[in-house]
Amino acid sequence: MIKHGQVIRLKSENLRWIRSNLRKLFLTALSYQFNRLVDQGHLQSSVDNFNGVQKIDQRIRSTDDLFKFSICRCRRCWSVERDAVFWSDEIEYQFWYPPLSDEEKCNITPDTYWVCPECFAIQMEIVKRRKKEKYYYFREYDIADTLYSIGIKKPEDIEAFLKEEAKFFDDEYYEAEDRSYRKQDLGG
Repeated sequence: MIKHGQVIRLKSENLRWIRSNLRKLFLTALSYQFNRLVDQGHLQSSVDNFNGVQKIDQRIRSTDDLFKFSICRCRRCWSVERDAVFWSDEIEYQFWYPPLSDEEKCNITPDTYWVCPECFAIQMEIVKRRKKEKYYYFREYDIADTLYSIGIKKPEDIEAFLKEEAKFFDDEYYEAEDRSYRKQDLGG
């Protein structure tokens, strides 16, 4: 199994040239196939063939996945010339709160894809900055931010913070705000 950060590097100039041209050839063929499927989908939809459209849509999504997850180009900058580094979004799990249990980790398949070494370095800088800034993804509430920006000192304080915030956004708060705006609109 390939590990996060593993680099696939070619040192020979001739091999890099061959690799780049094969990648371009593969991507061109994939693009042709994708466009052909889209055209077929338009034809099927014009004759109200729902099952045919579903099958073609599934093939289009599969072809699109080949574009996204292929080693043939960087997922971020789309370069076909550079070496490739394996990226796994599993590295992001360290910012999830509460942390994933072993059982949850088994049930999640992280996104994995290829980036060039330059984009890998950029993504790793983002990870380092998030660690330094104490960035968290509070998955139960779908909130992603730094502790400082949220206004708490530790991740365990998120629930108390949200309960306190909720006091300001209950029905009475909205009704009072509405009355205030209406009063302003009427010039009073």
